[in-house]
Amino acid sequence: MISLQAEGNTTAIYEGGAASVALTPLHPIIVRPGAIQAVTGLSKSQALYLEKTEPNFPKRVKMGKRTNGWIYSELQAYFRNLPRI
Repeated sequence: MISLQAEGNTTAIYEGGAASVALTPLHPIIVRPGAIQAVTGLSKSQALYLEKTEPNFPKRVKMGKRTNGWIYSELQAYFRNLPRI
């Protein structure tokens, strides 16, 4: 289970193996590909497939030479706007 909450200058971090999600009040939450399943329930390959085929699925942002991830608020908005069945 992941619990992310920030108050004042506190920082909450979830670390799972090689993946991590960090939250600070001044920066967006970046979800690394290795942590996507813990955050959204999608496997890494499912998320990459949706990124290629689904026009509304958020695109990863580059954070460095070999580092990228999805902005957590964009993932939330995508799932919030999916039609209810």
